[in-house]
Amino acid sequence: MSYKVKKLQDDEKGTHYGIFTDELLIHYVFSRGRALEIVEKLQKGAVLVEVISIDIRREEQRKFKKLLDAEQQKSSVLDIKLIEANKKISKLTSIASVNEQSISVPTKLTSLGGKELLFMSRHKMNQIEASELVALISEVKAKGFEYSKELSNYIIKNQLKNKYRNISGVVKMEKSGEQWDFSGGFPKKIYSIVCSELGLSDQGTTAKAVGFKSFKDMGELF
Repeated sequence: MSYKVKKLQDDEKGTHYGIFTDELLIHYVFSRGRALEIVEKLQKGAVLVEVISIDIRREEQRKFKKLLDAEQQKSSVLDIKLIEANKKISKLTSIASVNEQSISVPTKLTSLGGKELLFMSRHKMNQIEASELVALISEVKAKGFEYSKELSNYIIKNQLKNKYRNISGVVKMEKSGEQWDFSGGFPKKIYSIVCSELGLSDQGTTAKAVGFKSFKDMGELF
């Protein structure tokens, strides 16, 4: 069976090249070079669906990335609007008065930055958790950690259990029916944020977190 490549008429899809057999169009791509590669493999006996499977995966990945980029852009815009709204609320609160008396805003609240407010509103954290999380991210961001285990080791090695006692603690792990305690870990919500903010991975472990107890709840000071 013979195959050949023809340039198809330009349309809304752009310039593309068709792969024909006996004048029957069986596939098209947007690169002449790729079309010739496919023809070469087909002439050697390869099956079309196997040859173009990598193209299908790449196209799906491209679509997914485009969708993800669009969602991240929307999220960034909402983050900015939220921060601006919180600033306006804080400003209005500080100048409002009731019965000729100024409403006093707690010092701790007005001293919070945009990141703390974002964590509190988006992830339903309390003020202490948000402040500890921002401080932890700021402290280790320049360390260049790649894995979450490195962060946990850093907390234990540098005796930071009390400093981050509300967001870190002991995680109960489970794998293949076996359970053990992992010190310096985080609850699932905090773990997800930490990994996202610091670009950490879990080294591909299949172990799952099935429980968590913060250092604060353990009732100890370190």
